[in-house]
Amino acid sequence: MNASMAGPGENDVPPLRSQSVGLLRRRQRQVSERAHDDARLQEKIQSVHQASRATYGSPRVHAALRNKGETCLFKCPIQP
Repeated sequence: MNASMAGPGENDVPPLRSQSVGLLRRRQRQVSERAHDDARLQEKIQSVHQASRATYGSPRVHAALRNKGETCLFKCPIQP
Protein backbone atom coordinates (compact mmCIF):
# COMPACT_ATOMS: atom_id res chain seq x y z
CA MET A 1 0.00 0.00 0.00
CA ASN A 2 1.44 3.39 -0.93
CA ALA A 3 1.23 6.55 1.18
CA SER A 4 -1.68 8.02 -0.80
CA MET A 5 -3.84 4.95 -0.07
CA ALA A 6 -3.02 4.81 3.64
CA GLY A 7 -5.79 5.69 6.04
CA PRO A 8 -5.55 8.32 8.79
CA GLY A 9 -2.95 7.49 11.40
CA GLU A 10 -1.43 4.60 9.46
CA ASN A 11 1.56 6.65 8.31
CA ASP A 12 2.22 8.41 11.61
CA VAL A 13 5.75 8.00 12.92
CA PRO A 14 6.12 7.72 16.68
CA PRO A 15 8.12 10.54 18.30
CA LEU A 16 11.77 9.86 18.99
CA ARG A 17 11.79 9.67 22.77
CA SER A 18 15.48 8.75 22.97
CA GLN A 19 16.55 12.16 21.63
CA SER A 20 14.67 14.09 24.31
CA VAL A 21 15.93 11.76 27.05
CA GLY A 22 19.51 12.21 25.85
CA LEU A 23 19.13 15.99 25.84
CA LEU A 24 17.75 15.92 29.37
CA ARG A 25 20.62 13.76 30.59
CA ARG A 26 23.16 16.06 28.93
CA ARG A 27 21.65 19.09 30.68
CA GLN A 28 21.69 17.35 34.06
CA ARG A 29 25.29 16.13 33.70
CA GLN A 30 27.84 17.75 35.99
CA VAL A 31 30.66 19.82 34.55
CA SER A 32 33.60 17.62 33.58
CA GLU A 33 37.01 18.00 35.18
CA ARG A 34 38.47 19.13 31.86
CA ALA A 35 35.82 21.82 31.44
CA HIS A 36 36.52 22.98 34.99
CA ASP A 37 40.28 23.13 34.28
CA ASP A 38 39.65 25.01 31.02
CA ALA A 39 37.55 27.60 32.87
CA ARG A 40 40.30 28.03 35.48
CA LEU A 41 42.92 28.43 32.73
CA GLN A 42 40.68 30.93 30.93
CA GLU A 43 40.57 33.08 34.08
CA LYS A 44 44.36 32.98 34.37
CA ILE A 45 44.81 33.88 30.70
CA GLN A 46 42.43 36.81 31.05
CA SER A 47 44.16 38.08 34.20
CA VAL A 48 47.61 37.96 32.52
CA HIS A 49 46.20 39.67 29.43
CA GLN A 50 44.51 42.41 31.50
CA ALA A 51 47.63 42.90 33.64
CA SER A 52 49.55 43.63 30.43
CA ARG A 53 46.92 46.27 29.55
CA ALA A 54 45.84 43.99 26.68
CA THR A 55 49.20 44.34 24.93
CA TYR A 56 50.39 40.74 25.33
CA GLY A 57 49.66 38.31 22.55
CA SER A 58 49.53 34.54 22.91
CA PRO A 59 53.35 33.98 22.98
CA ARG A 60 53.82 36.39 25.89
CA VAL A 61 50.73 35.16 27.72
CA HIS A 62 52.00 31.60 27.34
CA ALA A 63 55.45 32.61 28.65
CA ALA A 64 53.91 34.46 31.61
CA LEU A 65 51.79 31.45 32.51
CA ARG A 66 54.80 29.15 32.18
CA ASN A 67 56.82 31.45 34.48
CA LYS A 68 54.03 31.17 37.06
CA GLY A 69 54.27 27.37 36.89
CA GLU A 70 51.12 26.80 34.85
CA THR A 71 51.33 23.99 32.35
CA CYS A 72 49.41 24.53 29.14
CA LEU A 73 49.94 23.95 25.46
CA PHE A 74 51.10 26.85 23.32
CA LYS A 75 48.30 26.26 20.82
CA CYS A 76 45.64 26.16 23.50
CA PRO A 77 42.15 26.81 22.06
CA ILE A 78 41.36 29.27 24.88
CA GLN A 79 41.90 32.85 23.75
CA PRO A 80 42.53 35.98 25.85
